[in-house]
Amino acid sequence: MKRAWLLLGVFALSACAPQVTTKVDTGLSPDNPYATYTGPRAKVVVASFPCKAEKCGPGVDSSQVGAAVLGKLFGIEVSTSKGDIGAGIADMLTTALINSNHFIVYERSVLDQLQKESQIGNQAQQLQGAEILITGTITALSRTPEDRY
Repeated sequence: MKRAWLLLGVFALSACAPQVTTKVDTGLSPDNPYATYTGPRAKVVVASFPCKAEKCGPGVDSSQVGAAVLGKLFGIEVSTSKGDIGAGIADMLTTALINSNHFIVYERSVLDQLQKESQIGNQAQQLQGAEILITGTITALSRTPEDRY
């Protein structure tokens, strides 16, 4: 009988324990139209953007280049050597397109790896083409709005 009262007391006290709740932040609010988009998605490839700007040249302080400043704003490390600025901008655009949930983004580096892997295994691979190719050229870089004009 003492055991029954003891168990009853333990259960009664456990009901007084605080309730634990957990909140998971997905980064998108339910009000955001991108979060719930289920419509058709275009197939997109983002090409690298070659940099032809004067500030892409040698002897430029890499922390002053616009792509590095832009990368810091978004928390992304962007290499500012002449060949890598365009790749960094393309990576940021690719990430934004994927997060928008409106596009199926094919990444060139992944496609190249798939092609090499299929050649190693002597397997023919069926790849669908993209509907949209996004490309561009970086012709000017500036750190401040005054540098733009």
